Amino acid sequence: MLDPQEQVERELLDLAHGNRGQANLVAGVLRQLADQDLEPDLREMAHEVLDGRTTLRKAVTSGAYSAALTPRLDAFLQWYRQAGPEERQAQMDAARAQFDRQPPPQ
Repeated sequence: MLDPQEQVERELLDLAHGNRGQANLVAGVLRQLADQDLEPDLREMAHEVLDGRTTLRKAVTSGAYSAALTPRLDAFLQWYRQAGPEERQAQMDAARAQFDRQPPPQ
């Protein structure tokens, strides 16, 4: 049986379709959310996922965290619809560069 940390790493790698850079980036974002003080619900969600008490899939699809997630997703969708192809490509390039800089999980 896998320990909770190994389960989390496996789940994030599965979500990233085997792309370790993307999985590491998601893990890093979860660690940032777990350490921040601005959004208690997102902090709790990140701790639940990182501690292996739930999966990221379950956390984002449950209603428990929708009040914290929905405004951010709505803002992203609004930006995406209004951004031109060049701006979206610039964001994709920046995200790819961020993936490449991610350290391995701690």
